[in-house]
Formats: sequence, structure tokens, C-alpha cells
Amino acid sequence: RIGRATIGAHGGRDGARLMFRHNAHLGPATRNVNGYPQNFGLYPSMPIGKQRFARQNPRNPLNERAMTTTVSTTVSTTVSATVSATVSVTAARGAKMLFLIKRRSTTSREELVMHWFANHMPLVIQRAHDSAAAGRLHTWRYIATLFDANAQGEHPWDGIAQLWWDRALPKPKIAFGTTPDDSFQERAEPYVPWATKEYVVMDGALPVEPLTLNAPFPCTRSGFLKMTFLVKAKPDTDFAQLFSHWLEVHVPNVRTVMQQVGGLRYVVSHSIDPQQEPYAGMAELYFADAAGWSRYRATIKADGMERMVDGAGTLVLRSQTEMIGIP
Repeated sequence: RIGRATIGAHGGRDGARLMFRHNAHLGPATRNVNGYPQNFGLYPSMPIGKQRFARQNPRNPLNERAMTTTVSTTVSTTVSATVSATVSVTAARGAKMLFLIKRRSTTSREELVMHWFANHMPLVIQRAHDSAAAGRLHTWRYIATLFDANAQGEHPWDGIAQLWWDRALPKPKIAFGTTPDDSFQERAEPYVPWATKEYVVMDGALPVEPLTLNAPFPCTRSGFLKMTFLVKAKPDTDFAQLFSHWLEVHVPNVRTVMQQVGGLRYVVSHSIDPQQEPYAGMAELYFADAAGWSRYRATIKADGMERMVDGAGTLVLRSQTEMIGIP
């Protein structure tokens, strides 16, 4: 028994996070692949140095290219309270392509990150610039997240690259990096694109400070706590029903709690072809520090999404650093 454990309700200002309250009727909790309770206490208290969150940012260019729809709904939780919320769900244009990155067994974490930032990201930036100049399809935003180790000191994934395009890219017949093009791909396991549709729920500004003594990009940012949920659906899930519930019931639930606890940013990404992907979607919740995440976990209540989510297969990953290639 976990007591006041919570399960994946995503929170963050740039998308939607999952977090489901674990109640006694759900039965005894088991451990998921992260080593945390399957019925989602997800992370036991994690001491993280409190970091100041800088808010003075340029406007996120993603939102200036987006279209907005409004969903009004009343959420009845399984625990007690009823939450009424009007949520403005922003669907970004095109597709957000995700690339989950894991280092090879012979590569250290530090080595992977160094080659990713110093050697691979500048190539991606240059290719995007060249394609744009030639009038070809190109990515217009590029950000990578570095995941912290889990409770066992392991990295199920070392990081994730997010690239925004005007349309989804097809999966290649051969994974990227099978024949390496650069030193980063020599050190990373081959990877394939994961096409998603992004919904920006809470659009809190994040700092973008281009470098001044070197090329402006890539650069880095920190000073926040980000929780990423890689959401795996149960077998035989009706994805239309899952996505509808996610946006119309779960998002208002999470957004309300995020606002109550001072969350910064909340983003949800749904797989465009969920039958062909390992995860149904992703939620990203940003907090100023670990205390915000703790308040969120203590407050969030179940809303029914937990009935469609595979708790054991869902990953919950913590991060405190992002690398910015194209802001």
C-alpha cells in the first residue's frame, strides 16, 4: 500500500501531464519500470536543490503559429471533489517529431551529452537553415531534454529530442544512426521518429538566453523541474476514447491543480499513429522546484484516465536541463 500515491496526471505549462490518485480500491501497488509504485506514487520525495525559475523570456514562437479550440467540461473525480474548468487547448500546426535517445553500452552519459550538444545539434541547426533557405521542408523548432537517472540510478532513456515540422515525417526503413553520420550517432543507439500532435495547455515562459561568446545556438537552460510522462495505453485500448478523455477530462483536472500549486507549464502530445508507437502520448509538466511537484502529487485526484493507461509500462522521467537548438 502506498498511501497518498498519485498516478500519471501530467502537468507543466506547455502540455498536459497525467497523474492519477491511487486509492485503496485499486489494490496493492506494484513497481513500474522506473522502480516507482505502479499505481502511481510515481516518485517518492526527491530532494532537489531549489532553483530559481527565470520568467523573462521571449514569446514562445510555437504559439504564434497555432490554432486554438476551447473545451468546457466538468470533471467528477473518483475521490470526491468536482472540478469545473474551461480549458483553452492549443494544437500546434504540423507535427512534433520526438526522438527518444539512449546511449550505447560502451558510452558514458557525459560522453553522449557532450557529442549531442557540441557535434550533433549544430549539424541539425545548419541543415534546418540550409533547407529553409532553399525553400524545402525543414524543422522550425528544436529542443532536447536530458533526463535524470531514476531511483535505481539508471536511465531508461537518456533524453528526448523534439523537432517541430509542418507535417509528420514518415518512419525510415532503417533507424537513424544505424550507419552513423556523426560522433553523436556513434555513441547513441539507433533511433526512429515518433510523430505526435502537440496541445499546449499552460504556456508559461521559459528562459532562452543565446550564447554571446560562442555561436548563439545551441544553448542550455535550467532552473526548473520538469516531469515527463511517456504514457503507454493498455492492450485493446480505444485510442479515440483515450484521447478524448485525455483532452476533455484529464487536461482540465491537471490544469486546475497545476494552477493551484504554482505549476509553470503543461504540454500534451498525442501519437498520430498510436497503433504503431510504443507510447500513446507524452505529457510534460514544469515546476519551479521539487516542492511544486510534491504539492501537485498531494493534490491531484483520479479522473478515470487510469483505467486506460498501462501503469507498469508508463515511464515518468525527471529532468532539470534542456538544450535549445532552434527556439
